Amino acid sequence: MVTREDLVTKPRGFSAARRYLHWHAAPAMINGLGAIEGELERLAVAVRRSPARTLGAAVTLGVLLSFVRPRQRGR
Repeated sequence: MVTREDLVTKPRGFSAARRYLHWHAAPAMINGLGAIEGELERLAVAVRRSPARTLGAAVTLGVLLSFVRPRQRGR
């Protein structure tokens, strides 16, 4: 049941971590992804291929490179 005290008190603000994510981290990631998209679009125009094919090739290359690990040196 909602009481008079609930109506008078203001809710607490966002936590510091949530404020950082919403104000700094998310916009930086969005700007970075937009820059990558712009470069892929320029590459697609330069090689005269469809942007979807260029994006698919870039994603495939990224996935393949993510599986490559440097060799660990033995003790």
